[in-house]
Amino acid sequence: MEDVPDELRDRPFTSAEAARSGVTWKALQGRRYRRLFPDVYVWSGLDVGLQVLARGALLKLPDDTVVSGVTAARAWGFDPSGHRGLHFATQSDARTRLPVHLHRHRHPIDHVRRDGFRVTTAARTVVDCARELGLVQLVQLMDHLVNIGALTRDQLFGYCWGRHLHGVRRARRALVLVADGAESPRETTLRLMVVLARLPRPRLNVDVRDERGRFVARVDMLLEEYRVVVEYDGRHHETDPRQWHRDRLRREALEALGYRVVIVSAEDLRDPAQVVRRIHQALVSRGYRGPDPVMSAMWHRWFPASR
Repeated sequence: MEDVPDELRDRPFTSAEAARSGVTWKALQGRRYRRLFPDVYVWSGLDVGLQVLARGALLKLPDDTVVSGVTAARAWGFDPSGHRGLHFATQSDARTRLPVHLHRHRHPIDHVRRDGFRVTTAARTVVDCARELGLVQLVQLMDHLVNIGALTRDQLFGYCWGRHLHGVRRARRALVLVADGAESPRETTLRLMVVLARLPRPRLNVDVRDERGRFVARVDMLLEEYRVVVEYDGRHHETDPRQWHRDRLRREALEALGYRVVIVSAEDLRDPAQVVRRIHQALVSRGYRGPDPVMSAMWHRWFPASR
């Protein structure tokens, strides 16, 4: 690999750029290089991820092109399942033969510079993704952007109510479900299962303290009025003996303070309705006298069981 120019090892490039670095057309067709798109290449030793793909496509797209939609969501650190295409936005009327989705807009596209290219702002990304994502993934995206500090709930509210863009109405409907403190898509899903079944809204990632104010545990979900804690257990809890031991002591400490602890695993989430029933039963055992959970046909579409 010694004859691969240093300036071509860490980025996509065109055949014209390769020629300026002394790489012939014949060499580009060899094993040292890989073609990403028509007339766009990378060194075969370069790891091709989202950043490389986006930068490669941008070499052949209009100069004002911005990474947008679900691709922008990935650039912001949220990876929506089932959406792998590359999405870009432009104000030009240019056409492309690249295998990407190029969206054309009449008005300026709110964007920032991130990972070496222009990407829609966090708020604009939410609105664009509202056209592509279902309710649960859209709220997951909103929670993620709030959690990483890309924007606040108030900023997102202000943007959505101050714009008239495609997707903004769906984004507005989802706004009421955004929560501070969600640290993972799984936590958002579990919270939405409870809230959309019309059970009390939990607080997220709360520090629980004893009667003397001493820290006891940080819990995933807390239904404070009824002293019910809901915890999600990932596989590392099953495979790491030390973590399992710490978790057991932590749960015993919570129970000693009078909390009812409901543990939800990845396997449990294969039957979302049963998870909600367990949480409801825990609430009832602690004095909840509200309505039973409502799991409509739409709820089951949002949270399908895995058979």
